[in-house]
Amino acid sequence: MKFGFIIMGPFRPETDRAVIADGGARITGVSDIDQACREAVKMYEDGVECIELCGAFGETGARKVMEAVNGRA
Repeated sequence: MKFGFIIMGPFRPETDRAVIADGGARITGVSDIDQACREAVKMYEDGVECIELCGAFGETGARKVMEAVNGRA
């Protein structure tokens, strides 16, 4: 199973990212909810099955990201 982690802060997803465990886990930094939704969709399309969000998203932000991937990840 592939895992994804999205953190929110003063980040740029184009450069603030890492892949570890031979692609089994990826970490991406975003600066807002819209970027997080786009990155979550990309992760899902790349086979990530479980996406964890940092606490900065709060309940409302987490729901928006879940909606972006239709609850599939």
